[in-house]
Amino acid sequence: MHRAADAPARLLLLAARRGADRRPGGRGEARGRGQPCHGKPGAADRARRKRGPCAVQRGEAGRPRAAALREPHRRAGAHLVISWVVFDVGGVLVDEARLIRGWADVLELTEEAFTQKLREGIAAEKGIGGTIRELAPHVDIKAHRARLNGLEIPAEADLYPDVRAGIASLRQAGFRVGIAGNQPPGVAEALEALSLGADFVATSAQWGVSKPEPGFFAEVLKATGAAPAEIAYVGDRLDNDVEPARAAGLHPVFIARGLWGEVHDPRVQGCTRVGALTEIGLRLRG
Repeated sequence: MHRAADAPARLLLLAARRGADRRPGGRGEARGRGQPCHGKPGAADRARRKRGPCAVQRGEAGRPRAAALREPHRRAGAHLVISWVVFDVGGVLVDEARLIRGWADVLELTEEAFTQKLREGIAAEKGIGGTIRELAPHVDIKAHRARLNGLEIPAEADLYPDVRAGIASLRQAGFRVGIAGNQPPGVAEALEALSLGADFVATSAQWGVSKPEPGFFAEVLKATGAAPAEIAYVGDRLDNDVEPARAAGLHPVFIARGLWGEVHDPRVQGCTRVGALTEIGLRLRG
């Protein structure tokens, strides 16, 4: 008698339990992706823990969010990217017209006549010294060079017009900037005093080694602390800049200006070429 009377109550209790199972969070609800199952982490939780707190945040379609891309000069798929741009000095940052006029005076030639002789000497791979010796065998080049060294100390008026804007644009684009060239004592200090915005300034006189020697570019690597493929070296000469920089593993950039740039321009192949320093950032990013 008591069991028969209790049957309806047991049926009501069973129905109430089934209803609770179907409520959100109950045992009867279908689990979504990544939702905990009986206290164990889902797939999404495990993936999140595996990535850790330093994982790059991603937006739609798995693309990195813009905040994670800090350096616009990085190229997709590249293992090493160019992060440094290092400049030569003469013919790149500094117009050497004052020095050429000084030597023209020594040789008692007009600036135009001496400039033409220099073009011919550069094309014949005689260089400045060889050209002067050919023009005036009696001239003591070493003695006059010591006297004319002061003409190689750059002032604001000796800078090419695009120098400050070119360096500023590179820094704004995220590149670091260096200056390193074959120069006599005093040039590095003069360039530092001009406050061009470079991270370092160095010369062959300070390093004790000159281009095109491999040791010069080894010093460039030390000064930047970067791998060769991360450095672009900007120069106006094929023999002193483009070829030895490439041999050292750097990315050569040729600028066609000054006497050397003018003569070597038709022979330069297989490297980035620019007509102005303000073009470099765009060319390296492309």
